[in-house]
Amino acid sequence: MSAPVSAATSSIMGSSIFLDASDPFSFNVDFAAQGANSSGAEGEATFNFLGASSNNKVFSFSYNIANTSTGASANSRLGAFGFNTSVDNYTLATTGTAFSGMKNGGNFNGLGVHDLCFYAGPNCNGGGNNGINVALGEVNGGFTLTFASSQSSLTLTDFVARWQAAQNNGSTSGFGVPKAIPEASTWAMLMIGFGGIGLTVRSRRRQPQVALA
Repeated sequence: MSAPVSAATSSIMGSSIFLDASDPFSFNVDFAAQGANSSGAEGEATFNFLGASSNNKVFSFSYNIANTSTGASANSRLGAFGFNTSVDNYTLATTGTAFSGMKNGGNFNGLGVHDLCFYAGPNCNGGGNNGINVALGEVNGGFTLTFASSQSSLTLTDFVARWQAAQNNGSTSGFGVPKAIPEASTWAMLMIGFGGIGLTVRSRRRQPQVALA
């Protein structure tokens, strides 16, 4: 997914995301469905906390999300995603055309109501033949949370997603697991490692064969 904005005091804390108002931060979330009709229903997202403004009353975010389902759910549509917030005295505004936003009304079937829901269909349970399929790839969007008072930090928890037309042409929901985005230095070390493996393989292939007497 996308490269990180930056990372310092904001951090991943188990299954939660702690955001310091003064510290932009990026993280990935891997979604996987559980329960009935869940086989192969998966998704990936990158969230970017862009920082706080207006005396730490406005928290701005961007994201990209993709339906990465396979197998029995390869034709599914990812129709909604959401999470809970540690503070809820804010108004929500969204950007992007794929998903609308809802505050304090996002009922994900089987997983309950969540503070924030971003949905492509009529509600957070999907429907209406809406949502993103595998072929569409990543879609982008953004949102702002405007608080009634200044906030020094915010914690995001309980990431969830909802799929339509999954296994057995059914609907299913599942949780998301936050994961760190590898730093640029980590990617560089991985590329160097892969390059070294490739050179070793080519070197071995070029060694002359010794004829046996």
